[in-house]
Amino acid sequence: MHKPDALRIYQFGVNDPLSAHADSRQKKYLLCYLRDLNAASVLEEPNYFDWDYLAQFSGFYSVSSRGYVNICRRLHFFSGKPLTRDRLKRAASGSQRIRRELQNDYLGFVVIRPLDGALLGRTVVRWYPETLPYTPRVFEPAARAYRVHVAGIPLTVTGLAWQQQDTGVAACATVSLWTLFQSSAFDEFHAIPTTAKITQDAHKSASLGERTFPSKGLNVYQMLEAIKEQNLSPLVVMGEVQASNGSVSGFSKAKFASTCASLIRSGFPVIVMARIEGQPIRHAVCLVGFRENHGNQVAQNDVILHDGGIDYVYVNDDNLGPNVRFKLNEKTVSSGNVAVLRPEAPTQSSCKDQDPISNYCDLIPYQIVVATPHELRLSTETLHEEGKQKARAIQNALQFLLKAQNQNISIHLTLSIRFLKIAEYTGNELGQTLGSSPHLGRVRLSLSEKVPPMSLYVGVVRIGFDVTTPLLDVLYDTTDTDRNHPVFAHMVYHEHMPIPIQIAKSKGAGDFGVAIPAY
Repeated sequence: MHKPDALRIYQFGVNDPLSAHADSRQKKYLLCYLRDLNAASVLEEPNYFDWDYLAQFSGFYSVSSRGYVNICRRLHFFSGKPLTRDRLKRAASGSQRIRRELQNDYLGFVVIRPLDGALLGRTVVRWYPETLPYTPRVFEPAARAYRVHVAGIPLTVTGLAWQQQDTGVAACATVSLWTLFQSSAFDEFHAIPTTAKITQDAHKSASLGERTFPSKGLNVYQMLEAIKEQNLSPLVVMGEVQASNGSVSGFSKAKFASTCASLIRSGFPVIVMARIEGQPIRHAVCLVGFRENHGNQVAQNDVILHDGGIDYVYVNDDNLGPNVRFKLNEKTVSSGNVAVLRPEAPTQSSCKDQDPISNYCDLIPYQIVVATPHELRLSTETLHEEGKQKARAIQNALQFLLKAQNQNISIHLTLSIRFLKIAEYTGNELGQTLGSSPHLGRVRLSLSEKVPPMSLYVGVVRIGFDVTTPLLDVLYDTTDTDRNHPVFAHMVYHEHMPIPIQIAKSKGAGDFGVAIPAY
């Protein structure tokens, strides 16, 4: 029978429970990450029932003769002023000042499972402070707020959960799916499943004769079935660089970057299926964010992909840890240049000399797997192609008008896409784009009153001169097929754009929908 035990407080890095455990690459990474966040104190809950581990215990470990227990420990990490018993007691007594201080200093939590070799369970840690505001990290659309309570003290940390694979119930594909399903974008469609449930779902109709537990991993078809079992639709994007025999070598850097960025901006984490460089092994990781790179954009036939030049993505990798920064490089293979992911610690890392990711393998992505709501039927590839067609048509129209005025100026328009709920587009997106513009109210009312009823999700194609100068948004219906994708409306942000749009339409650029002036 479990016995009561006191909460314990440790100085970080001095005999705290995480530091005391046997070395692993994941433990070293977490210690370095927390040290970079200036962790100072650790609060241990010695008795903690973790919902995900309980499902693993029930499905597999409870019938082992090893005698596993069903209870975990949970460690909470704080920066700032050292945590003391007195401060903890005052916070538990309701002191709002102490509670605010603890929340400001809260770095996240790590669940310690009673599993040798796979101790690190559900883990959420705060992101590094932003030091590059002009090229910020983008992770918020897919992140969620995790709320915890310790002795009645509420604490919150934002991110996407990570855990170490245990191979009894979950291997890398299952853990990646588990992280993907954590996205707040799916809250209204399902409850977050446990790793045990994901593995069981994957074997319901695609077991291929293999036993469910212990898990040897999932193939892509099992992953797609697991997504469908969560009342979501799977989306698969294959790399476009092919070998001479027709097999997929990988993605171009521009396609990989722009596709992943458009999905993250839409709130959908991305599972990346990758080959491990120099080995016959394949691996699955979950991409949870990326860093903007406005100065390194990639042109495709004179249209600049807004996200095509991204250099850094952030990954939850069960072999490393959460929020791992990967450099996006290119590698030349026999069939062309392909994108390569290589982990790279931030320059300010306190563990630069003993970096646990420095000798990690390169990953060559060849396939992307995403979960989307059933209502969203339009693919990212189709929306990208539609966007490029319209951007080229607008670009040609602008060049025509400039030439007619004897102005020999080359124009390169930028293109980005994303999927948004119409409420999010009308609310946050237009609010951020138009700011305090006096036209905001009129534009929102026009969208509600002058445009036919729109789908729950819209495909947003944004065309502009650069990141800060949008020219127009084109809103696509996402509920039809890839062949038939009606346009609801287009937002015009500049007074000189109606004429180029009319020229583009006359040259076969297709429908732009109802015009909504936003100037």
